[in-house]
Amino acid sequence: MDVEPANGPEASWAVPLAVPWGRIYVLYTYNRDNVRVVPNVASPGIAKRVDTLGIWAFKYSEDNGQSWSRDRFEIPLRPWDEDDGNNFEGRQRFFWSVAKPVIDRGTAFIGFARISKWGTPGVLMRSRAFAVSSANILTEKDPSKIRWTMLPQQPAGLRAPKGPIAEETNITALSDGSLYALYRTIDGYPCHAYSKDRGLTWTDPAYATYASNGGRRLKNPRAFTFARRFSNGKYLLWFHNQGGEAVHARARWDYYQDRNPGWVCGGIEKTAASTGRNRRSCCTTKIRRRASAIRISSKIAAVSSSRKRKRAWRGCMRSIRSSSRRSGASSTIAACRARVWRSRNAALGPSRCRRSEPRA
Repeated sequence: MDVEPANGPEASWAVPLAVPWGRIYVLYTYNRDNVRVVPNVASPGIAKRVDTLGIWAFKYSEDNGQSWSRDRFEIPLRPWDEDDGNNFEGRQRFFWSVAKPVIDRGTAFIGFARISKWGTPGVLMRSRAFAVSSANILTEKDPSKIRWTMLPQQPAGLRAPKGPIAEETNITALSDGSLYALYRTIDGYPCHAYSKDRGLTWTDPAYATYASNGGRRLKNPRAFTFARRFSNGKYLLWFHNQGGEAVHARARWDYYQDRNPGWVCGGIEKTAASTGRNRRSCCTTKIRRRASAIRISSKIAAVSSSRKRKRAWRGCMRSIRSSSRRSGASSTIAACRARVWRSRNAALGPSRCRRSEPRA
């Protein structure tokens, strides 16, 4: 059953969210005004792409997606300081989300991106990272009474340290209630930030780094990246390991390329207080004392076959357990990454990772 009629305006970038009592919400970008052409775009093909503008709508299903509510509801998006400079001079808003909603302590968090310039080169020429949260969507039966908060409070959103692109925000909840945001850029590296106040304010954006090798940066093209926390407290981070400073030396780097293969990092959380360092140098990203950070080592296991992938992953998990016994489970930093040869059809998915997780 279609959420919106197939012959109607574009309804794109659907994000599902299931609440504990059985209802399923779906959030999507909806071209409510049925805009057919984006003005002030040199390429006719790009000008006709209208799947990332309109309102952020949502509907719900109470029969596991077999049918959807007739009423459509809207998530209010706070005006952005760059809306007036977009192709429609603020009359339309560009945005989209590919994030998996994160539920933590009764609140839902969903990352998304806003666009201030559409055209060439790159289609999405300028963007910033944002998120929304709802403290009552898990319990409120009346969709019109669901409360939404746009994050962060800073009107400019989360930026990239250098380039004009910061988008496809993914939020991860840490054990102490802090939030970790990871998002893509065109700088050759993924960017991350931490929040200690549930997303209202964030640390200065910085490139994601490994815990060892002097804080070497993870490499990533303009491609989806995310971190996931599992029930045993361990983490996986998905990225593409292509990019870095070298790409900027090329005459022309197509930052949408180099998305294959996909890579995963395994990591554990470490509190700054357990490092024994002072509060200003407790970890790579300048987290305040007692803040949590995901620390990732640079041990690499490049593998090619499914059997070798499994063996490498088990070896990585043994390394984490062994290092934890030596240094104390709460203060150990140990991780690994296993190369996955197909980025969209990776054999090493979350369900398989759970079966290989170390025992608590």
